[in-house]
Amino acid sequence: MWQDYVFMFGSIFFIIAIIPTILSKTEKPKRISCAITAFWLWAYCSVFISFGLWRSLIPGVVSASCWTILAFQKRLDKVN
Repeated sequence: MWQDYVFMFGSIFFIIAIIPTILSKTEKPKRISCAITAFWLWAYCSVFISFGLWRSLIPGVVSASCWTILAFQKRLDKVN
């Protein structure tokens, strides 16, 4: 399915784009934005599974994990 490739490459580009934000010591999005984005990306992963879009699943999980990491980084910033 061509759709699987579109989702796969889209997720890969999102991962590449978010890595500098994860590595940044200063610039982080708001925690609520990170949490909402992570939630919906995890939901998309469940949809990928239900449709058998296996090529999309792995970069989708990595992308959702990146946003989850950002949400926790923002939380740690508040604690410290």
